[in-house]
Amino acid sequence: MRTFIAIKVPENIQKNFRLIQKKLKRPGQNIKWVNPENIHLTLKFLGETKETQLPQIKKVLVDAASEFKISNIKIGTLGVFPGIKNPRIIWIGAEEKDTTIAEIAEILNNRLKNLGFIKEKRKFTPHITIARIRSLNNITDLLNNITANIDFEAGEFKVNKICLIQSRITSSGSIYNMMAEARLTPA
Repeated sequence: MRTFIAIKVPENIQKNFRLIQKKLKRPGQNIKWVNPENIHLTLKFLGETKETQLPQIKKVLVDAASEFKISNIKIGTLGVFPGIKNPRIIWIGAEEKDTTIAEIAEILNNRLKNLGFIKEKRKFTPHITIARIRSLNNITDLLNNITANIDFEAGEFKVNKICLIQSRITSSGSIYNMMAEARLTPA
């Protein structure tokens, strides 16, 4: 099974993702838009995971979450990965008032390496993927729309838990199954 650890985005923020996706969508684009109900902030992608690894992963999740207090995060600012000349991912940035989310991601990265998961070498950049660009056909209009809406703000919310999620890829999109959650310490 494929798994990842993430922060779920509340419904009021999901509604704002629908709005920005609607603003950016144009006919003739070959883009896979993420269903707003599936939008999340990935802390650590685990990939293929064995059933026997789940208890250890859950322990790492609970231990990491217990080390941090509930934190606020602001969602806004559009961007693309890897860059404007060859965009493949459209994302919305996540801005922290402190470094809690980045620190949790780093702890998960280090501790899960000990369970055999690949350690991410790139610096953690908190973001939420809203679309995957499949082809650069008709991309100029999209890039202009991203630039025009770069300061988009989806809102702010309290991060009070982190989640272990199973991802099943189907022809109609990804299906997510919450496998475990761990609460951060109240402030």
